[in-house]
Amino acid sequence: MKNQDQLEEAQGLLKAMVSFGQSKEARLSSNILCASNGFVLDCLQKIKEENAQLEEPLTAEQELTKSYEASIRQLQKYLSSSKSEVSKVESNMAALNEGKLSSLQVECTSLDQELQDMEVRARRGQTKSPDEPNQVTHVCIFRLSCSTLWKLTSIVNLFTWQGEVDRARQAQRDAEKKLASMEA
Repeated sequence: MKNQDQLEEAQGLLKAMVSFGQSKEARLSSNILCASNGFVLDCLQKIKEENAQLEEPLTAEQELTKSYEASIRQLQKYLSSSKSEVSKVESNMAALNEGKLSSLQVECTSLDQELQDMEVRARRGQTKSPDEPNQVTHVCIFRLSCSTLWKLTSIVNLFTWQGEVDRARQAQRDAEKKLASMEA
């Protein structure tokens, strides 16, 4: 009866095993041969050893899979933070440019109004001071300088903003590449 139980256990282990290298039929015939010769215990021990050997690479593969999954989760978090950083940079740069543009527009509007007032007084011959004709010239020059400065500032801000966005997008692409390579 004990040999029968051991034989059934051996057959159960054989059915549960993943076959590497040998076919199940070859192993089964080997086990039947062992059982018929009365070496059930030896065969059972052999099967247990084979199972242990097969479990080692399986366990290593499972640990490697867990490691990859953890790396993928970390890269997904990094990608998400990169995307939010890109959005923050874009909105900050847009707000900064809007603020500077608004400030320059207010200043230019003020100078335009002052210039128009001076031109009106000059046409009427009502100068407030003897230096006002020179002031009109200075205001005109300042107005041109203001316009040029505004354009240059806008261009510099756009290049700065574009550089920040490009760096953030590159970081995002790098994270996506790492994620894709980890998934492959």
